[in-house]
Amino acid sequence: MSSSKKKQLRKEQYMTQRQAAAAQEAKKLKRYTLAFWVVIILVASIFVGAVVSNPIKNVIYSNTKAMNVGSHTLTSVDVNYYYVDAVNKFVSENNQYLQLLIDTTKPLDEQVYNKETGATWADTFLESAKQTIKTTYALYEAAQNKGHKMTDEESKSVDTAISNASLYAAIYGYSDLTAYLRAMYGNGANEKSYRNYLEVAAMAQSYLTAYGSALEYTAQDLLNFQSANPFRYNSFTFASYTLNATEFRKGGTKDDKGNITYSDEEKAAAIKDAEAAANKLLEGTYATLEELDEAIKALEVNEGKKSAAATRHEDVLYDEISSSFQEWLIGKVENEENKDEPIYEVRKEGEMTLITNYSGSGDSKVITGYTLLRFGSVEDNNFAMKNVRHVLIKFEGGSYNSSTGETTYTDAEKSAARKAAQKLLDDWVAAGDLSEESFAELAKKNSKDGNAAEGGLYEDVFPGQMVENFENWLYDAERKVGDYGLVESPYGYHIMFFVGDSDTTFRDFMITNVKRSEDVAAWRDALIAETTLEVLTIKHVDMDLVLSH
Repeated sequence: MSSSKKKQLRKEQYMTQRQAAAAQEAKKLKRYTLAFWVVIILVASIFVGAVVSNPIKNVIYSNTKAMNVGSHTLTSVDVNYYYVDAVNKFVSENNQYLQLLIDTTKPLDEQVYNKETGATWADTFLESAKQTIKTTYALYEAAQNKGHKMTDEESKSVDTAISNASLYAAIYGYSDLTAYLRAMYGNGANEKSYRNYLEVAAMAQSYLTAYGSALEYTAQDLLNFQSANPFRYNSFTFASYTLNATEFRKGGTKDDKGNITYSDEEKAAAIKDAEAAANKLLEGTYATLEELDEAIKALEVNEGKKSAAATRHEDVLYDEISSSFQEWLIGKVENEENKDEPIYEVRKEGEMTLITNYSGSGDSKVITGYTLLRFGSVEDNNFAMKNVRHVLIKFEGGSYNSSTGETTYTDAEKSAARKAAQKLLDDWVAAGDLSEESFAELAKKNSKDGNAAEGGLYEDVFPGQMVENFENWLYDAERKVGDYGLVESPYGYHIMFFVGDSDTTFRDFMITNVKRSEDVAAWRDALIAETTLEVLTIKHVDMDLVLSH
């Protein structure tokens, strides 16, 4: 890695939050998730059906064939698990403004969701449930055909879910788990059928994960994949400043309520004034961003505004950049000889352009203002990620603020953690074996982090993944294999051990995960397309549920 790259990585902010989040999501793709949600009743009674257990209905619901999916037949009880959890998912995601969307006093099948088709909210949730059923059983059947086995951990997750449900049954005063499940999912629900519901979902998820993890790619595969859009994995640093035409409006007519309306002529004049101000900035020469900021403040429209300045965008991934900015930032220009093969020119630091902003489309498309862009730099992210081991000694005590969700610690509490961490480090150094193996044992015995069992190992750490001080230490340009030290974070003190550079670059890491994600999705979608779903009856599906809190 070049010295300039190393210097850049030592900056206080390595990535924008959005870039870090994008990279974090890419890493999560190693685990893969199905395009559905199985609610394991982590919160009890998001809504509770007004179900009075009926022995006859229990038998009928359990024996009524409701759907055929692939080679499997689902009863009304089975379908209700998927249907109710589709509702639970929606309620959980929209809890803050749920009552603006749905009347929580009326049955779902009496509330129209789509006025054009007449579909009710119940119809919508049923369609969601059907898609989940089809996805789940497509993967489940494929797993069975391949003889796939879940890991012990995956199998135990089902037992954990059953235990959690039993716990909630006791907390909320139900006589047993079956009574609780029937309150949640309707007549016929019981531990046996609910366990089967969870096991099918767990097997489907397990097979999806295993399939994705087994995919391997050569360097040439990655080169071929990125060739369609090589800029997707670059990070750009640039500045922008937008002049909105509304800020240039003059005149107007005020009504008795104080509202001001502008004529078409006044609006057109404002657009021209905004364009003139934007061009004035564009024509200037600025050695630094600070000089550009001074020119922005000097604009008549910004008179008296202390905060007028260009917005800094640091190391933003291409996909996170506005589409109206992308082509200019990558230096894309028209190839007059062959329009199908554009030419890319390397932008220079300080180079600027104007982007016209619009709203609406077709005949209603109008100019809303102009954005000045100033190019900073581009990085290909072709640097090695890092491998590190650590021992976390947590702060103890603290004061929890329920409004912010944060815990603050006194200087004494922090000092106690530091002393404990320093003693562990000093004792380890004094023992004389400064190997990675001995440090791993130190972590296993003393670390309070979740990866203590793995010897405190974090592999493929990319910028933006860890807290600031942790990464400042890890990505220090002078860092060498075997280095150790003490770092403070919001969680406590970390005894650090630098394992070395990863074999994978951050760029290849992102490309691999995007390619793997797309390949897994294509494979999954093909399985779903081959799977048939036939609705036999929805007579006993609880379409008339009423939401309640």
